Parts: sequence; structure tokens; C-alpha cells
Amino acid sequence: MGKRSHLRKLKLTAAVIAAGTLGASIAAGVLSDAVAGAHQQKASAAQRSTVKDTAYMHQSHSNGNTKTETGRARGTLPGTVHGTITVKGTAGRFVFTFNVSGGTLTGHGSGQVHIGGAGFASFSASMIIDHGTGRYHNVSGSGHAYGTEDRLNHKATVQLVGNIRY
Repeated sequence: MGKRSHLRKLKLTAAVIAAGTLGASIAAGVLSDAVAGAHQQKASAAQRSTVKDTAYMHQSHSNGNTKTETGRARGTLPGTVHGTITVKGTAGRFVFTFNVSGGTLTGHGSGQVHIGGAGFASFSASMIIDHGTGRYHNVSGSGHAYGTEDRLNHKATVQLVGNIRY
């Protein structure tokens, strides 16, 4: 094989390698763009919602400092609500489940209870939504709950305000 033939093969090999590298770079770029686009599409597909509900609760069970309440919520996410509250002194912790159209949202929170006169108490709390089912299976969110409880007839009105992403 002559010098010219050998140079031609080297140039051809270099051209094939360059073309392969360019093709791989283009493919990697296209793949990268496709992945980025999918992430962007998924991110934009996630819905955000400001939640403003009022829950009308009643005590369904009590055992010492822990009580279970159930009720109905009206507002942005109407449905049924179930919660378990434990109060020690003026501090309270709770877990809750909202059953709404299309799924459930569950979470927890903590706050302060203020015992008033004439059998009433008021409370304020922060809450986190950390699990969901159905259309809310990827839910996350946080908010505040505040309201009053008539301790004589075991009924409470709770205002819930927050943001969720699902």
C-alpha cells in the first residue's frame, strides 16, 4: 500500500470517527433535549392549587388526651374529613385524611390550643400534606388550620388555608 493510499485511509478513518462523534453528540443533544423537555412537561403538568376550606367537625371518639373527629369540608376541596388530635397542655398534634372527589389527601400538623371561658376553645396550627391517592397520588403541600371548638357539644369549625401541588 502506497503512501497516498495510506493517507486516504487515515483521512477516511478520521472522517468516520468525526462523523461518528458528531452523530453521537447530536444524538446525545437530542436525547438530552428530550429528557429536559419531558421533565419540563411533567413539571408544567403538575397542578398547583390554593385551598380554602371550612370543615365542620364533631367528636366521634375520645380517650384521655386523644380524640377522633369526623366531618365535612366545603370550599376548594369539598369532601369528608377524619382527624385524630392529641393535646398535652396547650400543645396539640394531629393527623388527618381528606376524602375528596378523585382521591384522598393525608397529612399531619401541630399547633396551640387556647382554652376560653364558657366551654369554648380556639386553636391555630400548621399542617403538611404528605401523601395522597388517586389524582392526588403525587400531592405535597402545606398550610394552616385555625378555628373554634364548642367543648360542651364536641363540635368544631375549622378554617383550612394552604397550597398543594399534585
